[in-house]
Amino acid sequence: MVPDSRLLSAVESLDYRVTAGDVAAQAGLDVRLAEQELLALASEANGHLQVSEAGDVVYLFPKNVRAILRNASLTLQLKALWLRIWNVLFYLIRISFGIVLIASLIIVAIAVFALFIVVVNQRGGTREYNRQRDQRSRDRYQQPYRSGLPFSLHDLLVLDHYRRRASRWQAQRRPSEPYSTRDKAASPKMNFLEAVFSFLFGDGNPNADLGDRRWRLIASVIRRHDGAVTAEQVSPYLDLPSVDPDNYSGELDDHMLPILQRFKGRPEVSPSGGLIYHFPALQVMAKNYDTPPVPEYLKEEPWHFSLASPTQRNWVMLLAIANVSVVIAFELLFNDSLISQLTQAGQFIVGFVEAGYWVFFTYAIAFLLVPALRYLWVRRANKNVGTRNDQRLEWANQLDQPSSDVQEKLTYAQKFAAETIVSADDLAYTTETDLMTQELLNAESIDQDWRRRLENLL
Repeated sequence: MVPDSRLLSAVESLDYRVTAGDVAAQAGLDVRLAEQELLALASEANGHLQVSEAGDVVYLFPKNVRAILRNASLTLQLKALWLRIWNVLFYLIRISFGIVLIASLIIVAIAVFALFIVVVNQRGGTREYNRQRDQRSRDRYQQPYRSGLPFSLHDLLVLDHYRRRASRWQAQRRPSEPYSTRDKAASPKMNFLEAVFSFLFGDGNPNADLGDRRWRLIASVIRRHDGAVTAEQVSPYLDLPSVDPDNYSGELDDHMLPILQRFKGRPEVSPSGGLIYHFPALQVMAKNYDTPPVPEYLKEEPWHFSLASPTQRNWVMLLAIANVSVVIAFELLFNDSLISQLTQAGQFIVGFVEAGYWVFFTYAIAFLLVPALRYLWVRRANKNVGTRNDQRLEWANQLDQPSSDVQEKLTYAQKFAAETIVSADDLAYTTETDLMTQELLNAESIDQDWRRRLENLL
């Protein structure tokens, strides 16, 4: 068995004693799926069932549930091994783009320099040119060396060293300016090679878990109102058009259907004909949890072009522009007649670049074109994100001053609000001990139950 990772995380966060409603609310899972998964997990991981006198079921798991599953399942062991391997492979893929960019720039620049020297020698050079070149060389060697680059080879691979150096550069550039909140947020969190990948492809979808987050918030809202809600209370967490005060009740009720199915709810009709929604499965809890406050509405996060620091992004862009420049310069300088005048090493490098010129050219152009297109896409996506967030906020604001119809439904929903905590004192049966032992321990309560039944018969 390979259990749902969301279910395992929910069991762990809820201290290994849960109901199906607890897991469904914590992980946003379908209640029926949670019941099936919990039964299977209890069977595989030596869990126990606790049944209350009212028939409510609680699942109790050992603290080392993941270790038990991993030891019992070869599939989970292979999955854990592949995850470790994939993390290494993906990191190598990420830094490979930066390595190829730097290698391309260096190789093509060397080829351009070799061709340039030959062209200058062909034209005979001038004494003045040589004198100025020698003077520049002497001036350069007389001055202390200062690298113009904001990174060394060590910086490319070591994150902490890069972060310390970046802090010193910022302090040297603005010694009198304290760090602002934005500066702190934009401080480097990745090394330079990772920043190249981030600049090129971004850092993933910030709302990849939006579906699960939506279901968790809806379940939290239902539990916060003790298992009985109106459609208006759930609307800020759905994808709905802008509020139309004259006609939105019917559309809201339609959007409640998948929520009813997922959390085993049922509609109830108020005396005035309004609908409220009752979720008995979410009213049963293994214990009284301290639930965090629920946000006013479901807020999507904006897309980021890159999480690399501004300094890193600037240097990646400069390297990309330099790469395009040297590739174009190579095409302008290259001539078959020049190759014979190069050294053997020079002929090899120039021949290599010429043979793969279109590969170098395509890679160089793509390094500027892909981020440019992605930047335009991110702007459009963030505009849509902002629109959806504004629409959800409109629905949330409707609850600040509810209409008389909505207020009547809110009042009626309170009749179905309830909360059931299944404690150890409420248990009628548990698989932790055998049935005979439980009957001996609960002999007094069993006798009382039989007396009550006899009295009812008489």
